[in-house]
Amino acid sequence: MGIKRIVAAAALSALFVTGCAESKEVDGENRSETTASVSDSAVLAQRLGAVSTADIVMGESFNRDMLRLGFRTVGFTDEESRCSAEIIANARGAEFASLTVSALFNADSLTPESLLPCLTPERMQEVGTGAANGEVPDDAAAEFRQLTAGLAAAGYEAAGLNSKEASCLASAAKPQDESAAITDVAGSTPMAVITPAIVEQCVSADRIVELVA
Repeated sequence: MGIKRIVAAAALSALFVTGCAESKEVDGENRSETTASVSDSAVLAQRLGAVSTADIVMGESFNRDMLRLGFRTVGFTDEESRCSAEIIANARGAEFASLTVSALFNADSLTPESLLPCLTPERMQEVGTGAANGEVPDDAAAEFRQLTAGLAAAGYEAAGLNSKEASCLASAAKPQDESAAITDVAGSTPMAVITPAIVEQCVSADRIVELVA
């Protein structure tokens, strides 16, 4: 029982959060003649760099996908992960779609026994004593980057950016630590390193002034 409980807890806490690390250029329509001061850009960069995903609600589809990838990080196969995520979603019922990201990865809501339809006790023990390092497998990395970029963009929109600015920033910002990003507990750390230069790449000068006013 102890090993199975460790697996269940690890599967829900072994994730996460950061935006996509590839940079993206912004077209000219996002620019203006207004000149934002260096201090304005720095203030906005600091504010956006502190954005957390803890209280963001992304919806049922995102929650299922992120749970599934969470189980992959602790050694579940794709089939086992899909089955486990489905069981959790069904068990939570209508509230599942409205769970915040931090609540989604709350291990208290999951018991080892609930995963038995997806993994045998022997398989559960194998996963619990395995060498999974908490990283998303290579075959799921692209999907994970897409999910976290969407999550990051939602966080930046909640902080005041419009959808275009937020998407740009989520793509351009560098994760705090590329190797550790997916093992951060959801929302407990800033999502990415945001510099004034990155802010100016994605947000026009007049918008920077507006946002820091």
